Amino acid sequence: MIYGCNRTATVKSLKYSTLAMLSKSNYKEILIEFPSLQQELKQNIFGYKDRMKKFQRESIEKVEYFQDIGEDALHDIIYNLDT
Repeated sequence: MIYGCNRTATVKSLKYSTLAMLSKSNYKEILIEFPSLQQELKQNIFGYKDRMKKFQRESIEKVEYFQDIGEDALHDIIYNLDT
């Protein structure tokens, strides 16, 4: 929802868990109540260390046009690539 792209994940729980789903409209309502939440979530995403993201980041940073873009713009590009 943060970057407007489809994401999937596999999660395995070691103990009893409750799974919830947050709709896009509810997410937007939460952001109205807590405007700093989106930036906090993005900061956590910036720290992801998966191999594909590392590869995409390194590839994008090799392109001279993108060398001076900020972290936020870089992540917008990474999470909107059609892979």
